[in-house]
Amino acid sequence: MVLPSWLGDVVMATPTLRLLRDALPGSFIAGLARPSVAALLEGTPLLDEIIIERASGVMGPKRVAARVRPLRFDAALLLTNSFSTALTTRIAGIPRRVGYDRDGRGLLLTHRLHAPERSSKGISKRRWAAVPACAYYFAAGRALLGDPPPPFEELHDAMSVLPPHAALELPLSESDRDHAARVLASAGIDARRDAPNAAGPPHFAVLNPGANNPAKRLARRTLRRDRRSPHHPPWPAGAGQLRTRRRRRRPRGSATPAAPPTPSSWPSTARPSPPSRPSSPAPDC
Repeated sequence: MVLPSWLGDVVMATPTLRLLRDALPGSFIAGLARPSVAALLEGTPLLDEIIIERASGVMGPKRVAARVRPLRFDAALLLTNSFSTALTTRIAGIPRRVGYDRDGRGLLLTHRLHAPERSSKGISKRRWAAVPACAYYFAAGRALLGDPPPPFEELHDAMSVLPPHAALELPLSESDRDHAARVLASAGIDARRDAPNAAGPPHFAVLNPGANNPAKRLARRTLRRDRRSPHHPPWPAGAGQLRTRRRRRRPRGSATPAAPPTPSSWPSTARPSPPSRPSSPAPDC
């Protein structure tokens, strides 16, 4: 299995990993991951092995395929959309390669899945539809198991593709728990004091807005606006708060300077004519 390239996408792919683990209990399942995301799934029971490689550069697919080929995989599920990962599985000699047919890699796949598209009038370039990542990956996992892929309308609704018990899963080691406790303590949060009557360990909701696409930038602006509201709960000091731009307050009693008049606000009768260019003095002869 070729895992996604970004941390958030890897988390969204964990329901697909659970689907394959439950459907293929005696199979050896390995994941090909970039070094930047491999540590996120370290120690997970959903994978038997994590192959840390990245098919970058001209010789990247051939180098990664040389490491994958000795394992003699029967099938490969590509959760990425890149051409290089499809080429890697083809060079590795994997007989069954399942993935979405996009980015010009359809000839490298044995089982092509239709990628959802949105109609664009007057534009020749295809534009891919925005669908939930968890449903996008889960539909590919179902196709690997032989289930028919869901229609385009169903793929738009993640709840219709995912089973009711689907959940995001991440392994946690003792060092991870200790590190989380130190982070909460540095933010002034005492778990035992904040949840004294909880039956189990306290639960925290963490919001980490990004800014690499317009949708995430909108979420960050919304968070900034909500924090200015007096009804927003106080944030603990030192909790990595987002920086917000604040306007300089004017001292009380100071009048706001009036804006200078613009040419459009001048009366038509009093509108001055453009000044004439001064004539240069005649040169001395």
